[in-house]
Amino acid sequence: MAYTRRNTTDGVTIMNKDLYDNLQDGIDNTKEVFNMFRHGADITGINPCDSVFNQALNSGLPIYFPKGIYSFKSKIDTTSSVIMYGDSKDNTIINFLPSSTEQDFFGIFTVGNFYCKDLCINLRVSKDCKFVNNSDSSGVFVITHGTTHIINSTIRTEETEGYPVRLVTMWSFSDDGGEFIFKSSEIYDYLTYPIGGGPLFISTSSSSLKGYDKVLVSDSLIYTEVQGEMLACWSVGTKKLKFGTIEYSNVTFITPNNRSMVASIYDLSCHSVLVKNCKTIIEGSGGTFISVRNVDSDLEVFIEDCYYISKGKSKISNFNIALTSNTKKVVIKGGHYHIEGCLNATISSKEAEVSDCYFYIGDCDTIYTYSSIYRCVVEAGSFSNSICYSSLYGCRIPVMVFAVGSGTTDPSRVTEIFDSDFITEAFCQKIGEQLIIRNSKGGLNFRYGKSTYLYLFNNLFSVLRLQGVDITEETLPNIATKVVSIGNFNLEGNSYPST
Repeated sequence: MAYTRRNTTDGVTIMNKDLYDNLQDGIDNTKEVFNMFRHGADITGINPCDSVFNQALNSGLPIYFPKGIYSFKSKIDTTSSVIMYGDSKDNTIINFLPSSTEQDFFGIFTVGNFYCKDLCINLRVSKDCKFVNNSDSSGVFVITHGTTHIINSTIRTEETEGYPVRLVTMWSFSDDGGEFIFKSSEIYDYLTYPIGGGPLFISTSSSSLKGYDKVLVSDSLIYTEVQGEMLACWSVGTKKLKFGTIEYSNVTFITPNNRSMVASIYDLSCHSVLVKNCKTIIEGSGGTFISVRNVDSDLEVFIEDCYYISKGKSKISNFNIALTSNTKKVVIKGGHYHIEGCLNATISSKEAEVSDCYFYIGDCDTIYTYSSIYRCVVEAGSFSNSICYSSLYGCRIPVMVFAVGSGTTDPSRVTEIFDSDFITEAFCQKIGEQLIIRNSKGGLNFRYGKSTYLYLFNNLFSVLRLQGVDITEETLPNIATKVVSIGNFNLEGNSYPST
């Protein structure tokens, strides 16, 4: 029974307000829950607590796991919503130990809403699970349909045998809106994924009417031992269902092995996407860090202050920071990206605007950037690097090979270098491009034919060459059909006339 305030006729509260509020808070905090220990669950983890948990589900109450270890022999399978919480993710541990009767997955399955707080959930796969021997099957260990909150919890999956099936540590999809929140939590994933899979999938199903109204993955750690997609948000099939806001913030991704994908958002329509302060550390060759593809966004995709380091062991993967389409605005701002051991690396797509970033390029063959970049620093560790930019404004590029290219055959495409430092080479990739260099310094080795337009304004170059040959007034017309030169562009102060 809740207490109510009673006032005298002169408006004076009979009960002191602070006393009233404290009392009411105490009553609210003692709302009835189903206490697993008080109903007979073994907190040593020796005896399974499946029967007690089934009682808890039938009660319809929030389920409380006091400090201890709880073991399950069967999966949690219910059409009801589930609210379960413990004392902390360090003190309340739930172990799922599979039996030989499980078919498609083992762990937690609910078609209702799911709320989990202050718990550590361990899910183990053994060779006795029947789906292990079914190559067409998928192992999903935590699957939810509705609004899902994982707060201050740990999910850990491991296997005793490797097997050729697709496995997912946690898969949550919306039937009709709701929200997915994964906050201050951790996933430790020790499964193998020879046919795809990954730690955390947020999606829709074939029966969904819309995607989640809100997706938030924040202040969390995702660790995976081997290959797979680490964090994905997408719309199943060709529906391209509408999501609301999607945010990945302060998420740390760690893996010692090669990756196919770190974080991705694809095949959906959404209000906006924010990826902020995320950190990725990969010991093997890097795959795609952030992939945003086939997405319609009402507002913008914003990638801010992220950190990525990949120490590649072999050149077998490409690296991408963003692949985008159909978005009104894509911004990549701030952050540190250290990339090694890739065949080709793409910093962004042509729809994006990149600013205030630091890139270190190791022994990659080619780095492509199909966008305008502003106030960035790019360093390369090898003479063999080829770095291609669309347009460059106020950047410091202390690299040995610097390439300029728009990545398009459109003859009206203009590549611009404004107020920037570069050292040895600049060239147009395709015949018909227009190259403008203004207020820049360093060296210029221009390497394309007469159908390219070259504009040089107020530059200070230490060297100006055409494919290794010093440019003079006689060789100048060989650079392009039209060369416009204003001001000095070599250290001697020689000024070539406009042509």
